Amino acid sequence: MVCSGNKVKFAGKEFILSENEMEELEQFFSDRISFVCLDENTLESDISSWEPDGVLKEEYEYLVRGYIKPDRIVFYMTSNFIPIPKITKDLINLIKPLVLDYFGPGKYHLWNGVFIGKYGKEWAPLEIYEDICIE
Repeated sequence: MVCSGNKVKFAGKEFILSENEMEELEQFFSDRISFVCLDENTLESDISSWEPDGVLKEEYEYLVRGYIKPDRIVFYMTSNFIPIPKITKDLINLIKPLVLDYFGPGKYHLWNGVFIGKYGKEWAPLEIYEDICIE
């Protein structure tokens, strides 16, 4: 997703948002920490361009991505925000330091994939997993 003025480019399409919708979108972006797993041992966080250096767009589409909020961790892949194949203990351990740095220990809901919804609003999960405790 790329924003410019009141225009949002998403999945190859351009949308024009109202001033209120743009404010809601900016607030949503500021309330969460985004991440992308470049491989099983490498996590990049707070992505501004959503396209890390050295990663082809075609490869990027199928990397595990998501975001963290104070009470939830959301995983997805592709521009359609589909669920990732499996949320593993290793994956949780990879993002655990990021969770602790930004939001601290606690109980977190796990979402896998989201229904694409209204920009600026948090989109509903496709799959909800059992809550986890991060310490």
